[in-house]
Amino acid sequence: MKKILFIICLLIPAALLCQNSSKIIPGYLGKRWVIDYTLNFLPSITLINPGANSEYNSFRSGSTEFHVNTQHKFSVERVVGRKFSVVGTVLFSRSQADIDVSSSSVQDFIQVKSRGYIFTLRQYRKHLAPISKYFDYKIGYYSITPEDFDYSVDDFENGTTSGTISAGSTGDFYMGFGFGNSRVIADRVIFSLGFEVGLLLGGMFDTFDNSTQFRGIDTDSPNSLQNRDALHSSARERVFFESLANFTVRLGFMP
Repeated sequence: MKKILFIICLLIPAALLCQNSSKIIPGYLGKRWVIDYTLNFLPSITLINPGANSEYNSFRSGSTEFHVNTQHKFSVERVVGRKFSVVGTVLFSRSQADIDVSSSSVQDFIQVKSRGYIFTLRQYRKHLAPISKYFDYKIGYYSITPEDFDYSVDDFENGTTSGTISAGSTGDFYMGFGFGNSRVIADRVIFSLGFEVGLLLGGMFDTFDNSTQFRGIDTDSPNSLQNRDALHSSARERVFFESLANFTVRLGFMP
């Protein structure tokens, strides 16, 4: 919560500084609030994660070379000037990450849930906010939760070993930018198409740090810190890739 309040304290003063002293009333027909839903999506023709076995390349089960990454966002936008607004967003997503079991050749996947809190400074380029082409500056925080990992490994000497590894949630900081074009329908409804790029800082380090390339689950020590780190690292990397670039479709309402 302290991190979220810190982000708010950074963005709100910046937005207030952008207000124009003109006598023109900000907003569309005096309407300053927008409540909207946004779908983020990007078709993917790669595996779930780089290096994953194609046998487990599926959004649910089976083998496939194609799926669509999706994220769902619910936002409240407040116009604070002729060309500027601030946006508070809660994001939800669910996807899969691949996991290796180090004591065998088994590779499996886990469900990964993420919830993001994003604050945006939106600059409108041509007409008065909240209508026209716009550019977004984003900062936020993600809570990422890999599901419990159930494993079962057959060993010639020791027989079958099974267990459950619980990692709990991990966090990651987000920053990004985007652009789009908003249109108004019937003086109440806003429809927008756009594109955005974002970076999850921890997920980026997990992806490119050579020391984290092997994230095998050690079944000999199921409750070890190594195993929890392996689940967290794979989950952050998965959400990093699904947040990296997205097309956006936004539908909003001006009360």
